[in-house]
Amino acid sequence: MEKLVFRELYPSEIEVRVSTVSAKGLSLLLYKDARCDANILDETVGAMNWQRDHKVVKDTLLGCISIWDTVKKIWVSKWDAGAESFSEKKKGEASDSFKRSGFAWGVGRELYTSPFIWISDKEGTKGYITKNSKAKSGWTSYAKFQVSKIITEHKKIKFLEVQGSVNYQPMKQAFIWGGIRTATDTTCKEMRKVLTEKKISEKQICSKFKSETGIVSSVLEECTDYKLKQYIQKLK
Repeated sequence: MEKLVFRELYPSEIEVRVSTVSAKGLSLLLYKDARCDANILDETVGAMNWQRDHKVVKDTLLGCISIWDTVKKIWVSKWDAGAESFSEKKKGEASDSFKRSGFAWGVGRELYTSPFIWISDKEGTKGYITKNSKAKSGWTSYAKFQVSKIITEHKKIKFLEVQGSVNYQPMKQAFIWGGIRTATDTTCKEMRKVLTEKKISEKQICSKFKSETGIVSSVLEECTDYKLKQYIQKLK
């Protein structure tokens, strides 16, 4: 099997959930769902070249993703255990073990490098948290959150923006972390040379960059150096 590399997750593929809530604000966690793993496996190795399996070992449900090694002509498998969900325990445990197997292969592994996401909202002044006498902390959150922008390099998150919405209002920036290292003149020059040879427009590259990061760019100079180098390598 040649070196297998799974792409980083797009902003639209990353889910956000509330982790903890207090009178001072709330923390968020980033995660992926099982459909995300299945889609990226189909996209990368082909729908007929991977399979999943589950088994119970000492009362623990393990999940497995196997990928067909076209060189050695064997299935290569990676196993991991899952945790039960609050709603559907068995289904949730199976799904979680599948996603963890995906992490073992590298699907979405950059999520492990996420910064601690804390949104200050003292006593609900921003509307993200609401008093709830039944909650352990006395507060809860009904707000919706989404990853709007993300930059990763070598499977590590370098820049992250999360937007939030209260009472179905338009999404607005709730959290931002890290920095963006834009493309150098040398990288842009090399990229334009490749685009000319391949007869690809600069607009197509900027559109691809937006879909992968959530960041709008009208020229190559507004893209990141790391991403452009990736595109150059793939196009050559």
